[in-house]
Amino acid sequence: MTQRKQDRLEAIVQRKQDRLEEIAQRKQDRLEEIAQRKQNRLEEIAQRKQDRLEAINQRSEDRLAAIYQRRQERLRYKPATGLEREYDESPTTSWGVFDGIDTSALSYSVKKNEPSLPTRLNICYHLSLAREFTASLMWPSTIFDTNFDRCYCSSCYNYKWKNVVHAGGWPYVIPRGWVRLGLKVDSVTAELNDIWNCWRVTYHGTSKEAAISIIKSRQFSIPGDQLLDGSFLAIRPGHIPRKRHVYSSPTIAYSSLPVYCPVYDFATDTNERYRVKMVLECRQNPKLMHIQGETFGSGSTRICPYITNDEIEYFTEARASLVAYGLLLHFE
Repeated sequence: MTQRKQDRLEAIVQRKQDRLEEIAQRKQDRLEEIAQRKQNRLEEIAQRKQDRLEAINQRSEDRLAAIYQRRQERLRYKPATGLEREYDESPTTSWGVFDGIDTSALSYSVKKNEPSLPTRLNICYHLSLAREFTASLMWPSTIFDTNFDRCYCSSCYNYKWKNVVHAGGWPYVIPRGWVRLGLKVDSVTAELNDIWNCWRVTYHGTSKEAAISIIKSRQFSIPGDQLLDGSFLAIRPGHIPRKRHVYSSPTIAYSSLPVYCPVYDFATDTNERYRVKMVLECRQNPKLMHIQGETFGSGSTRICPYITNDEIEYFTEARASLVAYGLLLHFE
């Protein structure tokens, strides 16, 4: 009787052990299956991203080839003047003159005699990153104008090019290290006010909620205004209380300070993580803006090497005196 009981106990223990091993094996198999599916998913996402970039590159290449062909046709029938003029494009990037920027000042040595467009325009990773970020915010693609897209990273904007050029007859401090997604601009407003030739380039640091409200309504908000999402624009910590103005600056070094420009966390499809800041690039009517010194409290510390601290902040009560034409993003 005792032996049978002992055998029975051993059989129970063995079955329990076998059961535990079976459960552990199934769990291991499931984990491996999940890991494999995840790996396959990442590879699929990476492949789709690569295919998308290649398609963008191909479209850019075709567009540049067409532009180059048209330019060659114009040059073929244009009489020679004997004058050597600065070429209106930088050597490695197609820069338009329609936004009022004096592109001839970017490079010191590129001449009109030998126009040289790149044989292939690669879409900068920062530009691709910017588009992915705005897509993650569910912003509609209809607000953007790719004609105004620019990248000012070290690869796209040569370190030898100038840090300050002229746009609209005013100094324009280049936003080095940032990437710009062009925004659609009302053609009637632009034409009637001649904003590309007469209005100054300024920067407006803002939040993503305020930015999309400004872009959609084409109107800048003043603290206390109700935004399109129903929220009210508050005065951010560090701002001057009871001041109902729109603030801007001629340099992004000031507009991107934390008091004006929140920082957002962003993870790409491939799980790369960044800290993102956003600033609106604008044309602003210089006749309707007031100039004052910095209100950040930097003291004698110079904020921007090209704009003095006592002329670094602009403010206006006229909302319509600013037109946003670019969304600038900075990734860290």
